[in-house]
Amino acid sequence: MPLINGEGELPPQAGKLLEFSADLARMSAAQPDYRKDADARRTLVVEGDKLIDTVFIESSSKTPQKLGLALHVQGEVRLPDTLKPTPDFATGRPVPFASWRTVRGAIFHDRAEFDVDYGKVIMHVTIATPGEFQLWHGDTPDIPPLRRESFYVECDAPSATFTTTFAPVAKP
Repeated sequence: MPLINGEGELPPQAGKLLEFSADLARMSAAQPDYRKDADARRTLVVEGDKLIDTVFIESSSKTPQKLGLALHVQGEVRLPDTLKPTPDFATGRPVPFASWRTVRGAIFHDRAEFDVDYGKVIMHVTIATPGEFQLWHGDTPDIPPLRRESFYVECDAPSATFTTTFAPVAKP
């Protein structure tokens, strides 16, 4: 989900289908008024055994915005040691972030990569955006009373493209 300053779409509204091709395993949609000062687009593509999800966010605000992406997974994330505890993660963020537990974060450049174990399959997840960005991982609410693992990626820019690739990995 694209986020601007930690907030999602406002007001909720139907998007616009830009492209759909079953033959190419590709679809694109846009929300030109995702927020009063931001547009969002998303493209999903299946290439071989990979799913590629590209989200573009653009702000027209005159003041700096934090553009982000929330990604929730139902598997067990194998985190590198580079992510460090971030106990003040929710400070200054919208209320829903207060429900994140055991948050760890780090600064990345161009890409961050993790494996997610879904039991029968392991997926290699790559989150890429040009330049420096921050990434946090935490335990978040799912359908009550369940919880799941989530990522929040954020950069300071007038526009951002976040590309998330899911690719299966041979299980050891």
